[in-house]
Amino acid sequence: GLPVHRHQEGEAHQGAGATAGAALLRRSVLPVLAVLLAFGAVAAVMVTRARRSWRQQMAAQRTQAEFLANMRHELRTPLNGVVAVASALERTTLTPVQREMVQIIRTSGLSLERLLSDLLDVSRMEAGTVVITSEPFHLAEAVRMLEPLLGPRATEKGLALVLEIDPRAETQVLGDPLRLKQVLANLVVNALKFTEAGQVRLRLSPLDDARWRFTVEDSGMGFDPARKADLFKRF
Repeated sequence: GLPVHRHQEGEAHQGAGATAGAALLRRSVLPVLAVLLAFGAVAAVMVTRARRSWRQQMAAQRTQAEFLANMRHELRTPLNGVVAVASALERTTLTPVQREMVQIIRTSGLSLERLLSDLLDVSRMEAGTVVITSEPFHLAEAVRMLEPLLGPRATEKGLALVLEIDPRAETQVLGDPLRLKQVLANLVVNALKFTEAGQVRLRLSPLDDARWRFTVEDSGMGFDPARKADLFKRF
């Protein structure tokens, strides 16, 4: 009697529990599905908005690059005129004060033109529109073209700009001569900026049959080698 009665009672409780669990599950299915669908809808909206924002940002960057390119084109003509006239005035008879003023005009014009170029390059990089060309050019001649461009700046500071070009660089190579000269000019200008006496040396030498090494050395203040990692982290 008693054990059988308890067993039947236990089965009755289990059956009631199962029934209650099934009812709870049925009641919770719809709310859970509703929550999942709501999260899915929110996620879909967020993805759509993120994609739209990304496309708008890319379009804005392209527009900015085009605007800066047009501005640079429009401003270069009067800037070239200012620099040319200042250079012509430097070759005339001037008092020391007048000569200094003319030099300020010329160097300021060159600095402004360089700033415009840098702004355009940054904008192009952000928009992903920088194009690296591959064309044949004379390697040594491309490097020598830096001398008339940067030599006057070195002379103004009483510095020597020395180009050391390996004879094997008197050859045709494939690459982007404009970007190469831009990178080398940036390095040399930076060296001139932080050198007060002595010289800046640009050396071109072969690494192997297909690669070349460009080295810029200066007699400026330098920096602690321990700071090298921090200084170049941004670049």
